[in-house]
Amino acid sequence: MLTDNEAGLRAILLNQGATGLFGGDLGATLAAVAALVSRGHATREGLFRAELRRTAATLRKQLPALAGDDRTLAALALALLTMPAGDAPPAELPAPMAAILAGISLDDLAAARATVRAALAAAPSSWQSTPLAQTIGKVFHLA
Repeated sequence: MLTDNEAGLRAILLNQGATGLFGGDLGATLAAVAALVSRGHATREGLFRAELRRTAATLRKQLPALAGDDRTLAALALALLTMPAGDAPPAELPAPMAAILAGISLDDLAAARATVRAALAAAPSSWQSTPLAQTIGKVFHLA
């Protein structure tokens, strides 16, 4: 059972496949990334850097071949992983979402959580289509 703490974040990582995606799904991956980032973990910060770098590499590789909601979900997950370190948003991220994430920092985790929730609210609702994504969203108060 997931809990909204470090143990819960470690439990989320048990759902990461060898490819770097969580539950083999982009929506679940976005939910997992949102939970981790909103608790201070990103590709360059936090305890789970190696795992999140693998996710970022997979998303970068898959983005050019994706379309529709999948493209948006992957771009948002990648943005959440990289923008807190000052990187530009992925070109595939819709401008309104990029604007929401502008200036996201892990220095103020309460503000980061609010920003992550706002970005998820603007995302296609399909990110919540799997039980894993729904559980992560509920436990970590993402939706």
